[in-house]
Amino acid sequence: PISVHDLRWALRRVSARDRELLRRRYQLGEKHHEIGAAMGLSACAVSAALSRAVRRLRHELTGEKT
Repeated sequence: PISVHDLRWALRRVSARDRELLRRRYQLGEKHHEIGAAMGLSACAVSAALSRAVRRLRHELTGEKT
């Protein structure tokens, strides 16, 4: 299992944009179109950006390249 400490460390290592995307989606529970409206992106662009942000966060947490 991943500790809160490890998650915080990994979040500090990804970009501010990735953190904002992840926060809006997973902490605030916003939908893709809501995130897009707030960040000036289309819902499709949010979906792609979130996928990449999750992949980068996973890499920081596990070293796994996906």
